[in-house]
Amino acid sequence: MSIFKNIPESRTCEQVGIPDELCMRGTWKELSVHDPLAKRAAETILDQMNSILHEYHHLCHNLTFNGTISAHEIIDKAGSNNSSGCLSRTVAVMLQVQPNDARFDARVVLSCDGSARVLTHPTRINQYGNTANCVKSEFIRLYCYCRRPDASTRSHDSLLQFWHLFSAAFLIFFICCLIRLYRFSGGLTVTSLCGTVGWLRGSLSPH
Repeated sequence: MSIFKNIPESRTCEQVGIPDELCMRGTWKELSVHDPLAKRAAETILDQMNSILHEYHHLCHNLTFNGTISAHEIIDKAGSNNSSGCLSRTVAVMLQVQPNDARFDARVVLSCDGSARVLTHPTRINQYGNTANCVKSEFIRLYCYCRRPDASTRSHDSLLQFWHLFSAAFLIFFICCLIRLYRFSGGLTVTSLCGTVGWLRGSLSPH
C-alpha cells in the first residue's frame, strides 16, 4: 500500500494496520442497552476485565457493572460466517463500572454456539487520575482502582480535611468574639468593631 498509488475500494483495516477496535467497517445498527445481545456483550467485557485484575486482587477492587451507555451491532457482510456456517454477531458496547464510574469501550463477537469473546482489550475512555497508583503496569492501571489510596491522595485529603476544620473553628471563634463585643460594649458600633478586629489580630499573631 502506497500513497503514490490508487487506493483500492476493497482494502481492509488489516491491510492498513487499523486495529479491530478502531475499524469502522460494516454497518452500525444501534441496539437498546436492554437488548440481550448488549447485555451478553457487557457481561463478557466485565468478566475479561476482572480476569485481567485477578493477579492484582490484593491491590485492586473487583469491578462491578454500573450500566450500559451505548450498544451497536456491527453488520459486516464480508466475514460473519465461519467454516461451519455458524453466524456470529459483533457488538460494540460502551459500559460503566464501579468503583469510580470508570467507562470502557470494546467489541465482542457472539457466536451461535453461545460462546463470546472480546476482540481486543477493553479501552478506557475516561481519566483515572491517582486511583491506580498502587500498580506500576500501565496496562493494569487502565482497569485498577486501588483498595488503598496512594500517599499523594491521602495527603491531599488530609490537607482538605484540616482546612475544613480550621475554617469551622475560626468561624466559631469569630462569632464568640462578636458576642463578647456585644456584651461588653452594649451594641455593635464601628469603633467597637474596629477594636475587635485589632484584638483578633493580636490574638492570632505569633508571639
